[in-house]
Amino acid sequence: MVRHYGVYTVTDEVDIWVAGWNMPGYMPDNPPFLFVDWDNARDYLAEEMERALDEMGEGAEDPGYAEAAEYLVHKLPGNAEYGQTIGAYHWFLTKGA
Repeated sequence: MVRHYGVYTVTDEVDIWVAGWNMPGYMPDNPPFLFVDWDNARDYLAEEMERALDEMGEGAEDPGYAEAAEYLVHKLPGNAEYGQTIGAYHWFLTKGA
């Protein structure tokens, strides 16, 4: 999915948000995604958690993805960083350097 965030110049101060997941102790399967908007980073991470839950298949026990996605979308304060291990993966939303 491609999202357009507008045009930024070198003189603009822009917060970069990093969202992704990895198995603790291992390199990530995929590089984390970068966002210039916290809301988009949060929504991306929640969607990926929901996708991971869907991929588990019917009848599989949810290790906490649904609850975590609900928290991200409805309860996490704006511009807050997030990190939680669910199942075998650590999910994170953090401000980039």
